[in-house]
Amino acid sequence: MIVLRDRIGIRIGVRRPEAEGGSATELAIVFPAVFIAIMMIIQAGLAFHAQHVALASAQEGARAARLFQATDADGTTRANQALQALNAGGILVNPQVSVSRTANDVRVTVGGNVVSLLPGVHLTIKPQVAAGPIEQFKAPGG
Repeated sequence: MIVLRDRIGIRIGVRRPEAEGGSATELAIVFPAVFIAIMMIIQAGLAFHAQHVALASAQEGARAARLFQATDADGTTRANQALQALNAGGILVNPQVSVSRTANDVRVTVGGNVVSLLPGVHLTIKPQVAAGPIEQFKAPGG
């Protein structure tokens, strides 16, 4: 760009003919890369959110399954209810809930896949586990 000044000192820009269209070309080259970078950041945020949804659901299921005289089905039902409430936008796709117990402890695991914004990107979250002791009645002095 050639810069000229008129009599009172105001800058007047005169474009060279060979520089026309350069901005549009630069934008066409840079925009897809910037767009993909932004989508990758959003995808990472969705993955973190899906992981928190799975953990919260596992914790709810463990709370229900560790109650006195509760069953594995109680924990599974409560974890699925929490998933329905927390996963309203469908961020956690194909969630799997499993409950296992020993004589003294219960363990609830929730896993699944993250919804994909980018073609070809399929993220699976690490299964989230919540565990705790089973509440038991003990007679006094025993």
